[in-house]
Amino acid sequence: PDVFDWRRELKDSINSRRYDFIVMMLGTNDSQDFAERGKILTYGSTEWVKTYNERIATMMETSCKGAKKAVWLGLPPMQSRSFNRKIVRINSWAKRQAMKFPCVEYLPLETVIGDEKGAFVGYLRIDRAIEKIRMVDGIHITAKGGTLISKILVDLFGKATRGAASDDPVAH
Repeated sequence: PDVFDWRRELKDSINSRRYDFIVMMLGTNDSQDFAERGKILTYGSTEWVKTYNERIATMMETSCKGAKKAVWLGLPPMQSRSFNRKIVRINSWAKRQAMKFPCVEYLPLETVIGDEKGAFVGYLRIDRAIEKIRMVDGIHITAKGGTLISKILVDLFGKATRGAASDDPVAH
């Protein structure tokens, strides 16, 4: 919230309207120290992890109040090994929190925007062409990468609106 308060923004948004779906993809910039009630919490410390998990839970709880279904997109694998280790931890916390909220589905992206083992790749074969799916920084997703994610979301929304059970490998 020191840069942008997503929790407040989400709360304000659901106070003005009701949604069928809320999709969240957060956390890429979160592996750093932050202030909480005037105290700096060091990334990875016990107090940091507790507070961070509370923040995730607040986002999910608020989403459930404002939508029929919320989807939390896991962060894709990152090119930097040290940064990727942080992302794996952030994903594990989000996945664990999602299990506490019936309206929330955690959608992992490791094999969507990664290789078959969930490792970072900058390019993927799509429709017989090699396509760039990640930006040169090894973090951000290209428009083509975004299309891959969008296709999965559209399919998920279609199944949800038809009432069909999802056979996708989505953790609840």
